[in-house]
Amino acid sequence: MNESELSKFAFNSLRGAIKQDRNPTPDYELSRDAAEYECLIFGLNQFFKYASSLSPKPKILDLGTGKGEAIRGFRNNGNYSGIDFYGLGLTNFPEHQTNFAPGHFIKSSAEKMKIESNSVQGAISVFGAMTHSLAPELIVSELNRILVKKGVVKFTNRNNDEQDEQLNSVIIQELTSHGFGAVLLNPDKHLRLKAGGDFKWVVGVGIKDGTQQEAINLLKSDLAEALEEFKKVYEPKFNNP
Repeated sequence: MNESELSKFAFNSLRGAIKQDRNPTPDYELSRDAAEYECLIFGLNQFFKYASSLSPKPKILDLGTGKGEAIRGFRNNGNYSGIDFYGLGLTNFPEHQTNFAPGHFIKSSAEKMKIESNSVQGAISVFGAMTHSLAPELIVSELNRILVKKGVVKFTNRNNDEQDEQLNSVIIQELTSHGFGAVLLNPDKHLRLKAGGDFKWVVGVGIKDGTQQEAINLLKSDLAEALEEFKKVYEPKFNNP
């Protein structure tokens, strides 16, 4: 994107965010719990296992963590006891004192993270920073900086209109240009009916210094384990990405 294109894109994204949310921090988003995270991102168990294969105590970063309810749920899940969970956000909430281990909430924008380079094994975003950012290319650049080799990002974004589609396209293009193996799953009408109404979203995976097939395999393994009923709907898309 050149400067004029980026300015136009940022304006349209901001206009869309205001129209969509009215309130920049609606409570229903801030308080999403672990179960909602796992549903909306098509499972995280295999994602966590993959990150754990990169380090005996992997660091997982939640971009746009809200009040950290999901992190509290993951921390209390014995299956994830070896994982170090961090959250990134622009606003402090009292809940951060109990939902996060001491020092594990980072007050910072996703476009310029206050995190050491090559220190994170996995990052997630559930309708978080990667949905609302006016500069998604900066987030991808930061992910490339903070993730270790073969580190992974998994995210859920809105896909309701042309603006959303453009944002998601930019994210995948930027991931690819930074050497990530990346894939985006676009839910079809069957899932939208199950989800209720016309709300649409996409789920993406990017693996630093990886291949697209590695990203597909990770997304597919989580989908198969956590949401078996959706696997039948999406199997053709995985076979023909």
